[in-house]
Amino acid sequence: GDDDWKIRLRHVRSLSQGHNREQEVSVGKCCVISCRFVSREDIAAVIPAFDCGATIGEVVAGARRFVADVVVVSDGSTDETAARAAAAGARVEILPVNCGKGFALRRGIELALEGRPVALLLLDGDGQHDPGDIPALVAAWDGGDVDLLIGARLQDSRNIPPARYWTNYIGTRILSWMSELELEDSQSGYRLISSDLARRLRLRSAGYAIESEMLIKAGKAGARLGHVPVRTIYNDEESHFRPLIDTLRIALAAIAIASMLEPQSRLTVVPGTSCGRPASNSAIRPTLR
Repeated sequence: GDDDWKIRLRHVRSLSQGHNREQEVSVGKCCVISCRFVSREDIAAVIPAFDCGATIGEVVAGARRFVADVVVVSDGSTDETAARAAAAGARVEILPVNCGKGFALRRGIELALEGRPVALLLLDGDGQHDPGDIPALVAAWDGGDVDLLIGARLQDSRNIPPARYWTNYIGTRILSWMSELELEDSQSGYRLISSDLARRLRLRSAGYAIESEMLIKAGKAGARLGHVPVRTIYNDEESHFRPLIDTLRIALAAIAIASMLEPQSRLTVVPGTSCGRPASNSAIRPTLR
């Protein structure tokens, strides 16, 4: 249904390919407006989730206040992630084993694109991405000529654990150079991407490196990038991300991605196999709409 919301729109930038070209897509550093937000039929949300039973229901319910279609891929979860996501109204697909965030995100993107949305909202199921920031992302999308929006958190450094902040900061500087984009938060998975760009990127990473792969390929494709400040939430007891180890792996994967950007075929998986397309009876339909 519709919701009355006060949306805080902050200074939003759209950055085209290259470090030195910047286009303003909104004016005023901060304003507050009251509006009636209509759930969007043309934007689909994709949420990869691994053992997020404690948070996924609230995340799905929050996202469905703003977008009509929410796709959750339960990545080998051993808890009630799938059931709670379905109860909250998501379309849910279950992977029989844990295949990695990248694989689950790619599968979710593939499923969401079947509904022909104009854009995809990407967020995590562990509660670190506040669905309350969706209106600001959508407003920036509607108001700016962009292909990819990133929810940026590094401006709120006081609320970020030091290890997380510095690994992200250093990684962001490296990815800015590699992607030829002026990035503000390379590790943020809270994104809004055009469906056309999502199809053209032909992503192939299976793990956390998928977010770096997306940025490198978007930069090489000349994508128009924008940033929207979002709430900083770090719930490390729920997160499966290990700052030092996973950042190192992401960096190594990014180097490999940048050095060989051959295209990938459409996600091809085999029914019943590990990390393949689940058998048809493994999909849970939403119980609430």
